[in-house]
Amino acid sequence: MEQEPAPLEVIVCDDGSTDGTRAEFERWQAEEPRLRYLRLPRNRGTPAPARNLGIASAQGEWIGFLDDDDRWLPGKLALHAPMLATKDADVIATDAVRSNGQRYFGLGVGAQQPARVEIEQANPVVLSSAVVRRSVLLSAHGFDESRAIAGIEDYDLWLRLADRGVRFVILDAATVAYSDHGSARLSSRAVRTYLILLRVRLRRLFIAPRDRIALLSTLRDIRATALLITRSLFQTHEGSPV
Repeated sequence: MEQEPAPLEVIVCDDGSTDGTRAEFERWQAEEPRLRYLRLPRNRGTPAPARNLGIASAQGEWIGFLDDDDRWLPGKLALHAPMLATKDADVIATDAVRSNGQRYFGLGVGAQQPARVEIEQANPVVLSSAVVRRSVLLSAHGFDESRAIAGIEDYDLWLRLADRGVRFVILDAATVAYSDHGSARLSSRAVRTYLILLRVRLRRLFIAPRDRIALLSTLRDIRATALLITRSLFQTHEGSPV
């Protein structure tokens, strides 16, 4: 294992796989006492249930996330360790390296402590880089398991945690090899993502209609969604693939 200090445990949450994953991990589990394999009976169309299963089953104070198409780089936990020993943060994340070799954020300005308005304006947390206090995750009831927000359930969680005053720290180092699926391209997928984001924005605004930060973010995303849909329709009309 390329991490020092080594994690207390490694929990693999199988989201209802139908191949040979179960047999393989049960064999590894018998050989490695720190490995625990958990499995959902069926895929629910969102990774949230599997992540929540791991959160509920974890034994440590801190939980680090890693999606199956990403990879922790050597030294990740060593970088986190000093911050984990303090009470100065509840969510500690880092930069990442994209599939093209470029930094995801490319901060270059040292550790950041994003204010709530910054989290509201953009997602500053790469999930596979995040290490979060388990008590904070449980108090927020983990990830929303609704398929209606599938794809941005992690950002929804960061928004809800920010609403609660949870402290975020983003370290200026790349500790994750992030599999970039090109979700920023102009496509029907991008339009769908914006529409889902609007659903999350409007739901939060309904709960706190006088929240100026939430209101401004909602208005901004309504405009961005309208522009994206207009551009998509224009490209379709011109015969370009969307």
